[in-house]
Amino acid sequence: MNKKYRLIMIICIISMLINGFNIATSIDNDINKNKKEYISFSTPELSEGNNYIRVKLTEATSILSCENKPELPVVTKTIIFPFGTKISNVKITFHSKEKIKLSKTPMISPPLHSNEIEHKFAILSDIKHDSSIPSNDYIYPKQQYSYRCGAGLVNNERVTIFTIHLYPICYELKNNQLIYSDHALIQLSYEEPRQIIMNPEIFDFLIITPNEFYQELEPLMDYKNNHNISTTMVTLDQIPNQGTDKQEDIKLYIKDAIETFGIKYVLLIGGGLEGQEIFPVRYAWVASGGHEDHFPCDLYYADIYNADVGFSSWDVNGDGKYAEYPTDMTEVDIYPDVYLGRLPCTSIEEVRIVVDKILDFEEHNKMMQSIVQIGGDTFIESDGDVSNVYEGELCNEAVIQKLPDYTTTKLWGSLETMSVSTIVKAFHDGVDFVDFNGHGNTISWSTHPPNSEEWIPTNSIGDNGFFTDHIIFLQNAKKLPVISLIGCKSCRFTDDTNVIGWAFVKKENGGSIATFGQLGLGQSDMGETAADRYIGLIPVLLFEGLYNHKILGKAWANMIANYANSFSFNWADYKVILITTLFGDPTLAIEDGPNPKKININELEKEKKDIKSKIYHGEIKVVNKGISEDYCNIPFYISTQENNLYIQNFKLLSWLLFKFPDMFSRYKSVV
Repeated sequence: MNKKYRLIMIICIISMLINGFNIATSIDNDINKNKKEYISFSTPELSEGNNYIRVKLTEATSILSCENKPELPVVTKTIIFPFGTKISNVKITFHSKEKIKLSKTPMISPPLHSNEIEHKFAILSDIKHDSSIPSNDYIYPKQQYSYRCGAGLVNNERVTIFTIHLYPICYELKNNQLIYSDHALIQLSYEEPRQIIMNPEIFDFLIITPNEFYQELEPLMDYKNNHNISTTMVTLDQIPNQGTDKQEDIKLYIKDAIETFGIKYVLLIGGGLEGQEIFPVRYAWVASGGHEDHFPCDLYYADIYNADVGFSSWDVNGDGKYAEYPTDMTEVDIYPDVYLGRLPCTSIEEVRIVVDKILDFEEHNKMMQSIVQIGGDTFIESDGDVSNVYEGELCNEAVIQKLPDYTTTKLWGSLETMSVSTIVKAFHDGVDFVDFNGHGNTISWSTHPPNSEEWIPTNSIGDNGFFTDHIIFLQNAKKLPVISLIGCKSCRFTDDTNVIGWAFVKKENGGSIATFGQLGLGQSDMGETAADRYIGLIPVLLFEGLYNHKILGKAWANMIANYANSFSFNWADYKVILITTLFGDPTLAIEDGPNPKKININELEKEKKDIKSKIYHGEIKVVNKGISEDYCNIPFYISTQENNLYIQNFKLLSWLLFKFPDMFSRYKSVV
């Protein structure tokens, strides 16, 4: 540890030993309190489909969704209490119940679909969750409310969050009728803490890293400390053994750092394949049929406290399977207690590249008020989707509604504007954000044109899709965007150390400054509700947070809190939250730097014309070793085999090596 910061920490610790670890402020002597609130509901609205009736309610905030059961409106109420408040009693009564006879059955929640390329057709109905159809004498839902209580960060303050989900409309199967109420009375009894505990404000930001990366990270720590983000760094071997394993040691250390130093931001450094991780990874256990039973979960390191402000272990029965559904869900309150990000570096060189990118972005970023949105028809007829809705494009539209005054470039299947070359061009034109919405795996992203089995983006050589190999052609160092990469396993670094979400971030002189993506299989709705829940809602909430709060870590944490406050969770809700991660610096502000670089559009146009005149002229012969010879006129896609690059054009190769030397750095040989 740097001597200067060791001295600072020693002084801080001595000060706390003298003055006490926390500042306690007395509050009202009457800590036992009651709260009463009436909520009114309008008459249900019914609309008929071909074989069903859709039930709506003006006050509804979401839909009660459980596979093979009726979709009914939900009204949600969230109440914020001081950190440490205990909810002792919850009583909710519904009044003035009326009945409506139906001519058809209510719309039934369909099975969910995976957004992974290989398993996109798999209907995940084989998962053993509560999805049984009610018996004839059953009224659904059985209870007209549910609630969640947790601890988390709201507007930079740790609070107790209490969310109530009301179900004012029930369905009676026997008589095929709705039973609804016109108002509900909420009555709460709660005990506020006798003292409000205020953590010291000594450090804002904690970096945790393997020892071998410490030196390369010192410039980042120094920069933060010199720019009003008080930062400290600790190596893994400095973290004491106090938990059941190294992962719990780290989590307990973060808890101590919150209570001792007032830490609000945490950055984890290090990745590695499963079983070979250089930074300990916690795996969560929420199955997606036979396709996946566990996955890495960074939220584990951010969800420090449970609803009672105790340590959240995530393993109720101690069986070593963390966040197991449904066993451990009482111990997973979901709400982040720190703003967290990860850089899954596996080498010193990767650390150096990413730190350099962050420091350059901090100083020179220039906001463009622009976004590129890439989507198509996520689910098609062969998936069982007959809605004629293009889900990826629908989700893109929902995102742009959260970005007032932004201009969008739409690379859409329906517009026939999506190809590898147009995606590369969009990066080079300079944008603040890139919004991918479709299917994914660890090495690629893709989707469909409308109602087509074809995969896009189109590609002149090889399989269609945007692959990690294409990222070497991104030379957009002057403007690094934040990427939302919606697609299964797009950030699953434990399966591939060059996973596509990370490949964007670690790309030198281009790519992204940060990527939000998925650590496992995500689930989606098909059709017109695709952007309302599950993986389709994630980018909507993320970009809303980026627009309103600017800070990457806050956008991630607020997305999770807003999602958690919106729904009465089923297994798929839990999973979509647990798999969503941030590859990036959680303290990074998406705004102009103190010395922003202005992107000269005329200069960019000249460079593009220069590239075209020098490369597009004549025929480029690309040899795919061991397969066949292909000919193409696209300069920036070159087939590779066994990590060797083959270009049969000396003039072209010489110019590329001169102009873009770093683009060849990943290959063992260039011929």
